[in-house]
Amino acid sequence: MAVVEAGISTPNLSELQAELGRLQQRVHDLCDCSEQESQELLSLEAWVQRIRLYRSDDRSEFAFYQLENEKARQVFRDEVADLCRQNTALQIHIEKLARDQKNLVEILDRGGCILPSKRPCADGTSGDDRHTT
Repeated sequence: MAVVEAGISTPNLSELQAELGRLQQRVHDLCDCSEQESQELLSLEAWVQRIRLYRSDDRSEFAFYQLENEKARQVFRDEVADLCRQNTALQIHIEKLARDQKNLVEILDRGGCILPSKRPCADGTSGDDRHTT
């Protein structure tokens, strides 16, 4: 009764029960919210794992295609190098043919004749003269 005399009111039983009900409802709501957040967290973790797996697959696929690309580029470089070698050989052959043609034209212009060269024999000798009578 000293509290009542001091002007401070004490809550009655029904107010305490109502407050207890509100607190219990609040605890229940917080538990629901916590459960919902736990489910969202699990869902997000699963999503992150899927993304990591996809990224890992993408990296593997990228590395595979990068390796395939490098092999194709090497084949292309080899083909280009081979074509350059063939081109050089053809240029040398063309120059030789041009020199031979020039020499033949000079011989023909001077009225000379062209004799067949001696062919080597299988026995290693220089061969025989084809113009012997």
